[in-house]
Amino acid sequence: AVWHKLLSKQRKRAVVACFRMAPLYNLPRHRAVNLFLQGYEKSWIETEEHYFEDKLIEDLAKPGADPPEEDEGTKRVDPLHQLILLFSRTALTEKCKLEEDFLYMAYADIMAKSCHDEEDDDGEEEVK
Repeated sequence: AVWHKLLSKQRKRAVVACFRMAPLYNLPRHRAVNLFLQGYEKSWIETEEHYFEDKLIEDLAKPGADPPEEDEGTKRVDPLHQLILLFSRTALTEKCKLEEDFLYMAYADIMAKSCHDEEDDDGEEEVK
């Protein structure tokens, strides 16, 4: 073959070594990854002043521009609607307690924040 003549022995070895290498996504994960993620969360994410839940609520609550006219056959799926359906189905079919499901509890906190109305607080203070 022509490529045998073009490559030196060292380059041939390098090419064969590349073919034999395992891709990064197939490598086993090391236990230290979990420690790194915990440290990253404590030192970086928890020190942020702007909480990600608030940012998610703002992104989901933004009124979008007028949607382009869509075909009747294709419907755009609302990501918030998908999330609500997922958690409602999970809550109905889950056999463990919801208090143990941290993802669901975080979702419930986000929904409580998004449904919170400042006028309700003012009204309660006036009644007292």
